Amino acid sequence: MWQIEVMNRMFDGLEGVTKLWHICYGSVDGQTDVWEDKGKDMMPLFSEANVDAVHIEFTHREFGELEDFRGFPDDKALGIGVLDSKDTNVETPEQVADRIRKVLNADIVPPERLLIMPDCGLGYFSRSVASAKLKAMGDGVRMMREEL
Repeated sequence: MWQIEVMNRMFDGLEGVTKLWHICYGSVDGQTDVWEDKGKDMMPLFSEANVDAVHIEFTHREFGELEDFRGFPDDKALGIGVLDSKDTNVETPEQVADRIRKVLNADIVPPERLLIMPDCGLGYFSRSVASAKLKAMGDGVRMMREEL
């Protein structure tokens, strides 16, 4: 809880900005550093954190923690990684749409509280790979918006 107290103190008094808490399972060089699932253990912390959104790596972890997020707080948005930032292969828009659909079908948060993001670490790719991945993410989001 001391970490939540520190984060809440850091965000205290901030108005007019989105307060985002990123949960990182890797390191700056694109390596996985945390192998075991932590979402279920962290759920009580999500509720106590004075943040608007929680962002977590999902794609590289193959959406294995989806069920653990069933108790996600109603007052926060959930940011899901839909681009694997540890793999230089570029996703297709259809893959991105399928990943979004998987989370929406899990009924954890409604679409208006779902943030579509890359897994962390995308900034370490070449511009061409990162740009292609982000384009696929945007195109996949557009596909899902048409579906909704």
